[in-house]
Amino acid sequence: MYRAIIVDDEPEIRNGIIDLIDFEKYGFKIVGSAENGMEGLELAEELKPDLIITDVRMPFMDGLEMSKKIREILPLVNIIVISGFDEFEYAHKAMQIEITEYVLKPVTTEELCLVLEKVKNRMDENLKQKRDLIRLNKDFEQSLPLLREHLLSLMFEGNISTKKITELTNIARIDLLADKYVVAIIKTIEPDKNKPSDHLANHSRLAKIAIKSLCSEIVASQYRTQCLYYRDEMACLFMLDKDTTVNSIINLLESLRNVIYTSLDINVVIGLGIAVKDVTLVSESARSALSALDYSSAMGQNNVVWISNVESSSLHHLHPDANLLQSLSSYIRRGEENMAVDCVKKLVNYTKKNNMIYLSCQVYFLEVWTSILATAVELGINTDEVLPLNQWSSKIMYSNTNISQIEESLISAVRKIIVKNTQLNMDATERMILEGQEYIRKNFHMQNLTAETVSNHLHISTSYFNALFKKYTGNTFHQELNDIRMKEAMHLIKNTNLKTSEIAERIGLGESSYFSYSFKKYYGMSPLTARKSSEG
Repeated sequence: MYRAIIVDDEPEIRNGIIDLIDFEKYGFKIVGSAENGMEGLELAEELKPDLIITDVRMPFMDGLEMSKKIREILPLVNIIVISGFDEFEYAHKAMQIEITEYVLKPVTTEELCLVLEKVKNRMDENLKQKRDLIRLNKDFEQSLPLLREHLLSLMFEGNISTKKITELTNIARIDLLADKYVVAIIKTIEPDKNKPSDHLANHSRLAKIAIKSLCSEIVASQYRTQCLYYRDEMACLFMLDKDTTVNSIINLLESLRNVIYTSLDINVVIGLGIAVKDVTLVSESARSALSALDYSSAMGQNNVVWISNVESSSLHHLHPDANLLQSLSSYIRRGEENMAVDCVKKLVNYTKKNNMIYLSCQVYFLEVWTSILATAVELGINTDEVLPLNQWSSKIMYSNTNISQIEESLISAVRKIIVKNTQLNMDATERMILEGQEYIRKNFHMQNLTAETVSNHLHISTSYFNALFKKYTGNTFHQELNDIRMKEAMHLIKNTNLKTSEIAERIGLGESSYFSYSFKKYYGMSPLTARKSSEG
């Protein structure tokens, strides 16, 4: 059943339409009525009907102007205009507002019923299209696993740009945000020739389906992962937080390998790649996981092989711990000063524990500072306000600067960045709404002040402004403006000798008759009664 409201200033016509037409027969339920355009606008905003039937000529606001304003807040509402004016100007305005049906008076009950039936059929068709769209969305949802696997395969191969990754992650609704990424590839070992032909290991496809099921059950239950078939083997992409160690992943994979063997009687070797900090580098982890599998013959066929255990890299002691730098950046972004300072101290203590020579310390601390600087730049902070780069460079390039002084400078810079970031992170939306309220308070006397006027001032759309304004203030724009105008009117009545027409002009209502109507509706008394009450 569709919801409908009637707007007409003549009670006999308004009530006649309601009484003479069996609206429920045509699928409509009358949920409200209004006697002028202003009330009709407020009623539509409150009830959000599916259909509005309105007259054109009404006091305070005509039907076409009301329809235009309603269309801004309810863009899909159906509107039937009943007009006594067979003029091009009115019809043209109706077309601009996208009026559903424009009916000329006099109109019979039978004619109006035909119009209702026509509108109902159109609404039913729109509803059907909406349901078809829901069905298409359902089909799309079912295709998401294949789309995600395609995306991950491209990432593993390195055949995808950063822009394309962002685009496909949004389409596939997959969250790839993490502090670090590690790829594991599970390779099934050729079964023993003595195993019977019906053994699961002899049926590669079924074996891999069973292994994927175990991966989802064991691995995905403990870590954020994405599993896929990669180069005809089972692969897992681990998306880890900063505190997760690779050793914990190795232990989990050992458990998985044992479960696969005990549950399926299948031997596997698992290659674990290097950990990378950027999603665009996942292909490097995948390549190193494949390289780890190449070592399996030497390391043992039924094993977990971590590439970092079989390929050593040099000069790690000259570089800051990547996990600590990542943690430091995260704590700065979140404003966790104590944790950020603790990270700096750990980074500094590393140089002391390893007895690094000063030249190594210079390289080391330049990397630390560059990481902090990069975080500040990403947060939109002017780094010269924190510590100019030339000052920092000179501070660490001279041997008379000790480690403690460098530590103090790093901590000071981190604290300044956190303070600056906190200042920048004031709720921009809340500030915008406050600015909008201030604009209304300063300009309520303007007769043509509308939500569109305020939204243009704020450089946002009217519908977005209306939604935000309601969310943050609890009032609609019309309620806020009316409150301000009525309170100012009461103040002028009590404290001045201005005429009703002058007060109406001052508060932006213009017509004294509409002012009196609005005032009585707001306060329950006329302006004259209010003045007498204040004088008595």
